Amino acid sequence: MTKKRLQSDRDAVQRLEDALIEDILGASDEDIRAEARADGIDLERQAEAMRSMFEREIVQAGKAKMAAARSGLVAYQSGSSQMIPPPSGFARPGTRRTAEAQRLTMAARNASEQTERDLEGIEEDLAELKAIQEEQEKKS
Repeated sequence: MTKKRLQSDRDAVQRLEDALIEDILGASDEDIRAEARADGIDLERQAEAMRSMFEREIVQAGKAKMAAARSGLVAYQSGSSQMIPPPSGFARPGTRRTAEAQRLTMAARNASEQTERDLEGIEEDLAELKAIQEEQEKKS
């Protein structure tokens, strides 16, 4: 097959893919539901399976973040790391939320609006890290 023919075939496949995507995105919710039912798909069961999968992934991501934070805290406390502690007043429970905390969490979302849930998450993480630090100090 020549290069020109191969590129032409690739272009045709790309046009087909684009048309399929437009067809799917242009379909109404009812059209999609009807097609799924015709294919024998139980939408409620499928939706529950997806929600369950998302919840598991959120928990796993949270555990991974906490493990990384704990290991960073241990490395910082042992002096084996050049980590810089968060600035004082950095969204700690019981303190005012600082502009710095807001900028950091908004940067993670490409500067879209910050939610109360984000701030609560930061506060919970810092409270947990503080508890770990206090526990380590008691052991020392």
